[in-house]
Amino acid sequence: MPRFRLPSISVTGPSSLSTRPSSSYVSSPSSPLSSLVPEAGRSAVADSGRRSFLPNPLVHLDISIGGRDAGRMVFQLFADTHPITAENFRCLCTGETGLGYWMRPRWYKSTPFHRIVPGFMCQGGDIHRGDGRGGECIYGQFFRDERFLYKHSKRGLLSMAKARRQHTNNSQFFITFDACPWLDGEHVVFGQLQSGAEVLDQIEEQGTPGGWRKRPVEIWNCGELLLNTLREIPREAPAAVRHQEMLKDLIIDATERPEKLYEPSEQVIPIPDDVYIKARRGF
Repeated sequence: MPRFRLPSISVTGPSSLSTRPSSSYVSSPSSPLSSLVPEAGRSAVADSGRRSFLPNPLVHLDISIGGRDAGRMVFQLFADTHPITAENFRCLCTGETGLGYWMRPRWYKSTPFHRIVPGFMCQGGDIHRGDGRGGECIYGQFFRDERFLYKHSKRGLLSMAKARRQHTNNSQFFITFDACPWLDGEHVVFGQLQSGAEVLDQIEEQGTPGGWRKRPVEIWNCGELLLNTLREIPREAPAAVRHQEMLKDLIIDATERPEKLYEPSEQVIPIPDDVYIKARRGF
């Protein structure tokens, strides 16, 4: 019998997706912020062998559909288990690394979701061409697969798109609309939707089985929610208090993480030290 290979998320060459048939958060243990952060959201993770009190980053993507504002999605990045991948996505949301190799901003602002397949995923992050044939990470052209810790087990998961070979992650990513078990062990899950589920619903409505969009869907703005500003907001300002309470809800949110693909060992070295050092120095 002929053998068939299940589809993956491609970022090189023309997009041909198909569905399967059928940072700067500083907080000490005694600070007010640390009391807001649940144990599950801190970087004190037993399987990493490290203990810290840094909350995982929260980033936002402001979406426009057909030129009209559709709302904001907020994602929690798993920096405690995937620090390299999470930092890449966070920096691409803030644009803090400036211009890339092609003299274009390494920034998700004004970039489209070029493939939307209902029941499967929406793919974006091509900061160069906007059609799935470009992209660049903050470490260079590509970076390695960090670790396949989580499964694509539910809706609203952030995962890295890449070419049909290992270690070709750049700036492209996708957000799941449903469980995609055939992608487990092939693409790195590094975050999940924290708020804005109704916006994700609107994005899914703009997709087609072939992945073409009914109307343009773009990230018109993006950035990071700085949790350390909670201590600087005056409590007497009603608007500020409402904003503070919203951020508290995001931090304390008890959203369960996706299922684990495997039980990690106590010490994991996802990227060789020499490769990581060169990437950080820009070689």
